[in-house]
Amino acid sequence: MTRWIDRAIAYISPGWALRRQMDRYKLKAFQDTYHKGASGTRRATATWHGGQASADAEAEYSGERAELVARSADLYRNSAIGHAAIDRQALNVVGDTGLVPQSQIDAAGLGISVDEAKEIGNQAEREWTVFCRSCDLARTLSMRGIQDMVLRRAFIDGDVFVNTPYVKYPGDVYGLKLQVIEGARVCNPGYTVDMATLRAGIEYNSRGVPIAYHVLNHFPGEILAGQGTPGQAVDQWARLRVFGEKTGLRRACHLYLKERDGQSRGLPILAPILEPLKQGDRYKDAELMATVVGSMFTVFVKTDDPEAELESNVPAGYVGEVLPGSGDQEIHLGDGAINYLRPNESIETANPARPNTAYEPFMVAIYKEIGAALSIPLEELLLYYQSSYSAARASVLQAWRLYMARRAWLADMFLNHIWYLMWEEAVSAGRIKAKKWADPARRIYYTAVNWVGPARSAIDPLKAVQASAMMVEKGFSTIAQETAELKGLDGDKVTETLGMENKARLANGLSGLGRGAVSTEETSSAE
Repeated sequence: MTRWIDRAIAYISPGWALRRQMDRYKLKAFQDTYHKGASGTRRATATWHGGQASADAEAEYSGERAELVARSADLYRNSAIGHAAIDRQALNVVGDTGLVPQSQIDAAGLGISVDEAKEIGNQAEREWTVFCRSCDLARTLSMRGIQDMVLRRAFIDGDVFVNTPYVKYPGDVYGLKLQVIEGARVCNPGYTVDMATLRAGIEYNSRGVPIAYHVLNHFPGEILAGQGTPGQAVDQWARLRVFGEKTGLRRACHLYLKERDGQSRGLPILAPILEPLKQGDRYKDAELMATVVGSMFTVFVKTDDPEAELESNVPAGYVGEVLPGSGDQEIHLGDGAINYLRPNESIETANPARPNTAYEPFMVAIYKEIGAALSIPLEELLLYYQSSYSAARASVLQAWRLYMARRAWLADMFLNHIWYLMWEEAVSAGRIKAKKWADPARRIYYTAVNWVGPARSAIDPLKAVQASAMMVEKGFSTIAQETAELKGLDGDKVTETLGMENKARLANGLSGLGRGAVSTEETSSAE
């Protein structure tokens, strides 16, 4: 029909027909070549219907976030790879020491000498150590434990909250305390629907700034004896102010990976890979069960008697693996099991062809995709280094790019605020001498800090040390920076300790340690 119409138009008006044909070519070119992913006529994309909405509409309003959090927590508890994906980051970001501060006071900005800034910074680091001894409101965790739990919950649940109440127990030097609050407890009072100024338990002002978090007094759905009184609702919400009313300091922290503007709550880092993780676990369980059953001595009874009935011929007292049957018609399997046969019966063995040789290559391919989504190389995810030194080192370096980014995130969202609050209380109590502390700019100069954590793993420690020494020798790095990367320690403190050890060794007639140390013989000859 179309071709007939085109011929008719061409006979009456060739120019009109030419314009129609040109427009048809333009439309086809647009559909097939310009952004093919948006084409609605191509076979590959005809049934692909995407959608886009605000961050909260996509996750919160649709109810998807609650399901994502629940499934993420399940995989963390029950999936080896799901647990490893979280544990690998917590182990390398926080580790066995936690992130500790290195004061970086801006002497020039404060108009003081470098030595004076160094002394104040050392005092601040000592005060941090004192504060960490009694920082947990529940009095059960250290600062390292709090950092580890905060990081894990933020990645598993999507976000976590930390309150900073002032509670001074007997014997405490600091009243500043930390209270970790799971994200599920932050919700709208009365479970009301979201509004313009109240979304997912977070209250906003007209500028979109979060000003309060509404925290339920227990985990949703939890029932505790003795909770509430007659005539009083069990569910109660506390309103936590995000910023101090007088000081303007942040008093409550909300840790989550914010990917979009207007995103009120975070999503679990396992969210993009929940399906392949779950399907991989199902496949693994099926293969494991098939291998276990296949390892049994499995036989089939064959008889020539058409009227014979299959009976249980297992000797009395035998205990083996039992597969579900019907009453006395159970089939018993076991390691080296022996069944007794009747006349005219014979047996045939079954070969289950297990283990499946295609299992490992297939699962490795899945784990590669999971690692790519998490920015964790396969070798680091599985802790299985079987490639060359260069490939293994490349995997470690790539993983540490992620770990260092996570450290920066943890410092920005949490530790820097706590460090600032510790300074505030220490200066108010006279434990740190900070001139003109009331000036907001000077506060920033005073509280500049760098956070040091566990050292980067070294495939070959000797090569790592040689490379660090060359970096310092050529002027591309400092001893303090290399000490932090190699050992996760404060370079200044290492230098001070080394100096004291050298004095002790020289006093006992031993040679000194470290670069530039002299032996007792050289000291004697110099004298």
